[in-house]
Amino acid sequence: MDVIEKLLDCGFIVTAMICDQGKNNVAALVKDLKMTKDKPFVEVKGRKIFSIFDVPHIFKNVRNNFKSNNFIYKGKEASFKDLRDVYEIDKNSGTSRSLLKITDSHMNPGPFQLMSCKLAMQLFSNSMAAAMETCIMTKQLKSNTAVNTLDMVKELNNLLDVLNSKSLFDKNPFKCAISQERPQQLEFLLKTKSWLENLKKSKIQT
Repeated sequence: MDVIEKLLDCGFIVTAMICDQGKNNVAALVKDLKMTKDKPFVEVKGRKIFSIFDVPHIFKNVRNNFKSNNFIYKGKEASFKDLRDVYEIDKNSGTSRSLLKITDSHMNPGPFQLMSCKLAMQLFSNSMAAAMETCIMTKQLKSNTAVNTLDMVKELNNLLDVLNSKSLFDKNPFKCAISQERPQQLEFLLKTKSWLENLKKSKIQT
């Protein structure tokens, strides 16, 4: 709080503080600063300073949870096994490969790979979605969860683009900055908020 006050005194416009989801950080926000889901900010000198969890670490935590549990996504089941199956289909392809950036470390991460945000974000990508879609169309991927998993991968890819947007204009509409002229990003975020609030873990059937 002292740092934020000094920054404001220097004339900087402070809008948010960002951290990962480490226990000490969460405790500082919840216990010390009394932040809640409905009040994710503190007031300093009459200005609201919001708290935001670091996006890459959020995606890493989503991947880590998805690896161990199926998800109930939009009321239907999605499975990490679908991603593994698509990777194996692509890896053993006798013609050409689509998932050139995906490796065994993405599918079966060790202790250090589990800490990698990059590996998690590459997993929820357009390349993975395109490969999955092809495997579903060719009936190489026949699981009951495949279509749901595909939709979730697409949504997470688009979400990452929106949260990582930094240009006013881009050929990818999800990478354009949020503005009144282009309300699609805000509309997408509101829809995403709805299904994320209802996302649940489901035990993997053995």
